[in-house]
Amino acid sequence: MGTFRDSCASVWSYRKVYTLMLVLYNQSEDEPVPRLKHEADAHLNGGEYCALTTSHSWLLLGLKQRGFGRGRWNGFGGKVQSDDKSPKHAALRELQEESGLDVLIDDVDEVGRLWFTFTGKEEIIG
Repeated sequence: MGTFRDSCASVWSYRKVYTLMLVLYNQSEDEPVPRLKHEADAHLNGGEYCALTTSHSWLLLGLKQRGFGRGRWNGFGGKVQSDDKSPKHAALRELQEESGLDVLIDDVDEVGRLWFTFTGKEEIIG
């Protein structure tokens, strides 16, 4: 079976595909507050993390350390690489690299796609 990139060969010469994953955790009323491994791991993989909460839902964000959006809170993601089976696989790989979280592919839903188009020769996402 080929990769996602193989199936979209004509598109790859014109644009790069990036992923963005938002980690949303819905907590039942009897569960304790979710934590990132433990308090000492607030700087997992060299990053800083926060969780926004409303009632029993949590959204995990990371502080962007470099490139486009540096210094801003964001979801996790990055470029789809040639050996990624799909954008969903790429998103899970990026999430693990950036946060240390391992999530099963069956626990992930694709809820939308964003397309970014850049003009000129300089790539501003890095």
